[in-house]
Amino acid sequence: MYSAIEAGIATVERGGRDNVGTSEATVYNVTWPQGGATIHGREWVGSDGLLYKAEVENGGGIVAGSVVAYEYDDGIAIDVPSD
Repeated sequence: MYSAIEAGIATVERGGRDNVGTSEATVYNVTWPQGGATIHGREWVGSDGLLYKAEVENGGGIVAGSVVAYEYDDGIAIDVPSD
């Protein structure tokens, strides 16, 4: 999905608001061609910019899909090393 967005072959549309657990998120609908099929995906992105859920479904006659939900622990600090 991400490579299709970067390549400019994906269509991305805002799909509204939803909750993932206790976090409010904006849902984005993503559609892109792949291997003769049209793939449909949805991304739930929080106001903090974090991805909270991703869902992908193959529309080429093969029933296949996946859903991934992300949880972030506020107690974990990540220090980015300087160059």
